Amino acid sequence: MKAIIKSEPAPGVSLADMPEPAPGPGEVLFAPEITSVCGSDVTMDRWEGWAPRIITEFPFVLGHECCGRVLDVGKEVAEIRPGDRISVETHISCGSCW
Repeated sequence: MKAIIKSEPAPGVSLADMPEPAPGPGEVLFAPEITSVCGSDVTMDRWEGWAPRIITEFPFVLGHECCGRVLDVGKEVAEIRPGDRISVETHISCGSCW
């Protein structure tokens, strides 16, 4: 899969080929159809503010504002099925995962 990543602790991001992940027990794997860039992405790209304190492992995949279609679900996922359309909102939690 293609991903925008932070490959080192310095300004800049790059496009990279990453292995397709498999969903864990309470996770879903989805194919993004529409994405956007948010202020957090800009902070990570510029490598300023909070980014150097928070991002400590590389490569780090950017992106948290998107919607798409579910490809696969983990064993503990009961209410979402492959083919469902989803929207990701990382600031509002369901309380089921960290």
